[in-house]
Amino acid sequence: DTLPLPPKGKLARAMINNLPQNFAASATKSGMSLVMARPDLSGLKGDFQTLPVNIVLRGGFINFRKFLIGLGGMPYVQSIEEISIQEIPDTKEFRLRVWVAIG
Repeated sequence: DTLPLPPKGKLARAMINNLPQNFAASATKSGMSLVMARPDLSGLKGDFQTLPVNIVLRGGFINFRKFLIGLGGMPYVQSIEEISIQEIPDTKEFRLRVWVAIG
């Protein structure tokens, strides 16, 4: 399989409200359960160029790998700053901090 590596782009400011739905669709496609996808708007002022988004997912490692591949296919995802994994009853919880390019 070929990894999705689209040309990098920016998400329109008017589309920021759609970020949770975009991450939810990617989670569903990968077999993960999205618990939360919340843009961190604290401290943003003026003409910001990037936006951090905190994401919490539940599922297995193989499906998490598929989710990460899906993130690579989103042209506006600039980087993943942090990933933490916790064992919870019957599954694993994955926490990510993703930076989205805004234009």
